[in-house]
Amino acid sequence: MKRVAFIVFFLLFACFFVFSTGDKEIKYPESVKLMVLKGPGALGLLPLIDKKKLADVPLDIIYEDSPVAGYERLSQDAVDIAVMPVNLAAKLYNENDGYKMFSVYIWGILYLVGPEPLTQANFAGKRIFLPSKGANPDIMFLRLIDSWGLLDKVEINYAESPLALAEAVERKDADYALLPEPFVSRVLSSRSDLVVAMDIQDMWHREYGVPFPQTCLLVKNEFLYTFPGFFELISSSLAESVLELLSTRDFYVYEETLAVIGLSPKLASFALPRCRFSYVDSVSVRSSVEAYLSVLLDYNPELVGGKLPDDGFYIR
Repeated sequence: MKRVAFIVFFLLFACFFVFSTGDKEIKYPESVKLMVLKGPGALGLLPLIDKKKLADVPLDIIYEDSPVAGYERLSQDAVDIAVMPVNLAAKLYNENDGYKMFSVYIWGILYLVGPEPLTQANFAGKRIFLPSKGANPDIMFLRLIDSWGLLDKVEINYAESPLALAEAVERKDADYALLPEPFVSRVLSSRSDLVVAMDIQDMWHREYGVPFPQTCLLVKNEFLYTFPGFFELISSSLAESVLELLSTRDFYVYEETLAVIGLSPKLASFALPRCRFSYVDSVSVRSSVEAYLSVLLDYNPELVGGKLPDDGFYIR
């Protein structure tokens, strides 16, 4: 009996030692620098941004108006975790492998708005405004209409960012405009003469037969290697944030945070049904990412840094 009691005590002590040692092995940073892009990139992580904490560690949130500005910041290794369009993330890795991808969480939220629905048949002669030259919306749209033989039959203009373009549409300085949600809902609510003229990801899938992994999450190598245990907590916290957003019914609880990214609770609620938010880890998403990047690589190698990213781009 004493022997059994001793064995039970020894096993309990061993378990306590293992778990307590494991806890001590997790190294926590004092804070986490998170860069998000205003608009859909920020909306997709709204609950987490609103709490200003990531796995119970304070967040230092940096907002960028455009992917190009975000790319420049990442080129200087200036943040720990970042939101970035998938093609720019690949390009950044190929040119400066300071960041790795650990998830895709936006799967296409691009729509063309205008006075009437558009098809290939009535595209010619239109004056169309795009946000952020060189970013995902620009690349996708030009590749798509080029495959239709319409690239030289439309007038293309650019705005500095999705927010700037939405404001231009509201002022009636632009009619046909390619925008991501939630800016689509914003302009539709302010201009009753506009409709969703085209679902871009639907057209993309019809044309190329591949999904559109639009936006991903990156982690800086130095941060990953310094805080490996904490990074696992980060990944689960971000996944939980996306799920929490999708189950949100009352966006007024996020009113203050939404104002920072140029949205109201009403607009966020309207936009959510057209948003394709789904947190998928980098291993599971690799085939989809490579299929998408291969289309861009064939179109213009510079868009992805000249080649497909190697194994090191994807966190296992």
